[in-house]
Amino acid sequence: MMKLPQLKRVISRPVFTMFMLIMVISFLSSCVILGPSYQPDEIALSEIQQLEENGLFGFDRPVYRLDSHTGQVRSGVIFYPGAKVDPRAYIPLWSGLAAQGYTVFIVDMPLDFAFLNINAAKRIVRSNDDITSWIMSGHSLGGAMAWEYVRRNPEDFDAIILIGSYPGASADLSHLDIPVISIREELGLPGSQEKAD
Repeated sequence: MMKLPQLKRVISRPVFTMFMLIMVISFLSSCVILGPSYQPDEIALSEIQQLEENGLFGFDRPVYRLDSHTGQVRSGVIFYPGAKVDPRAYIPLWSGLAAQGYTVFIVDMPLDFAFLNINAAKRIVRSNDDITSWIMSGHSLGGAMAWEYVRRNPEDFDAIILIGSYPGASADLSHLDIPVISIREELGLPGSQEKAD
C-alpha cells in the first residue's frame, strides 16, 4: 500500500484540486437534480379539484389534460413546464384557455426536466387526431425544448408561445410561417410557489 507522501508525489496538486472540484460540482449538481421541485400552491390544488369534479381534468401518465369547457375544441395546446416545477402548478395559467375552447396538455417531464423527454409532443399529437390545430408552449427550459421540438417538426404546429424562455441564438425559426409569442416572466407564475429573482 502506498503511503501518503508517496501518493502526493504521484498525484500533482493541480490534478488533486481538479479532482476535488469535480467531486464538489457533482455533489451539488445531484442535490439540485434530485432535490424537490416547486410545488403547486393552494389555489392551483383547489382549481384542480374543481376541474376534476366537473370532469374537465385528467392525468394519463405522463400528461395532465385540461379539457375544453365548451364541449368544442378550437385547438390543442401542448405545454412543457420549466425545470424543477411541478406541472400542476401551471393549471391556473391554462384553465382560462380551456374555458375558451382549447384542450391543454401539460407534460409531466422525467425529473422535471424537459430535455429528458423533448419528443413528448409527438405522442400527444398522434393520439389526438380529432384536434387539427396545435399550439406548442413552454416555460423557461421547457420553452427552449418546445422551441427545439417545433424546429424539428414545424408541420405539426400553427403557433408557439414562450413564457420566460430564451432559446439560444442558433434556434432560428424565422424561415417558418409560424407566429411566435414570447412572454417575459418577472413575477413568477400563478399557481406555483416559485418566485422570480
